Formats: sequence, C-alpha cells, structure tokens
Amino acid sequence: MARTLAAKLIQYLLAFFIIVAGNFALAHLMPGDPLVHLVGEEGYSHLSANGPDALEAARRRFGLHEPLHRQLSGYFARAQSPFLTTTMARSSLDSPL
Repeated sequence: MARTLAAKLIQYLLAFFIIVAGNFALAHLMPGDPLVHLVGEEGYSHLSANGPDALEAARRRFGLHEPLHRQLSGYFARAQSPFLTTTMARSSLDSPL
C-alpha cells in the first residue's frame, strides 16, 4: 500500500514538473518578446508608447531581466502555491506599472 502510494506521488510530481516546465517553455519559444505574451499586444503598444524605460520596468516586474534558470525557478515557486500568490497576468491587470 505504501509503495503504491509513493509510486503514485512520484508520478504526480513528475507530471506536475513536465506540465509546468512545458507551460513555461511555451512563452519563451514563441517568436517575439515574451513580454508581448504576458501583457498582450495592446498593453505592449501602450508600454512602447511610454518609451524604453516603461518596457524595461515591465520586464523587471515580470522577472524577464533575470537569467532563464531563475525565471523557471520563480515560475515553479508560483505554480506550487496558486492560492497564496497572484499570477503574473492577473497582477499586471490589477495595478499599473
């Protein structure tokens, strides 16, 4: 019984890791700036109109200025506690940059 439970837990954790890593990779494998996929085309054009400083502030807010491995670890940390933190897209809608 305990062995079966442990095997199922390992399978669920592996599936979680694969799904979250794949979801993270989608935004980075799409052509163009990942910031466009996070704020939408209209939001990106609004940020562009405010100048390069606004774009850089948005990249810093979403953590896109950090190395990819740090972005991934932060993404996993947020994915593990969906009820304790807000998602990146939701937080961008709630408060101005």
